[in-house]
Amino acid sequence: MDEKNVTDIELLHAKSVELYFKLIEQGVAPEQARAILPQDMITEWYWTGSLAAFARVCILRLSEDSQDETRQVAQKISNFILELFPVSWKYLLEKRMLH
Repeated sequence: MDEKNVTDIELLHAKSVELYFKLIEQGVAPEQARAILPQDMITEWYWTGSLAAFARVCILRLSEDSQDETRQVAQKISNFILELFPVSWKYLLEKRMLH
């Protein structure tokens, strides 16, 4: 992708975010206002789940046949959980990968 395309995309994102906040100021619910944001914009969400559930997701999504972007997300999840629960995480990944 050339520099002009990147600049055009950045401009589109900036305008979309501006419109998003205008809609919210006008009383549109954030869930509805989000509809105007481009699909490739960064978003934020919160997940809850057990270590076993996250281990299952990571094992499935870190496989070589998973889409690259999916593997990247799974790797970030795995790295984050490893910092918080190193012993449990190591055991869960090893135990699941043996089956």
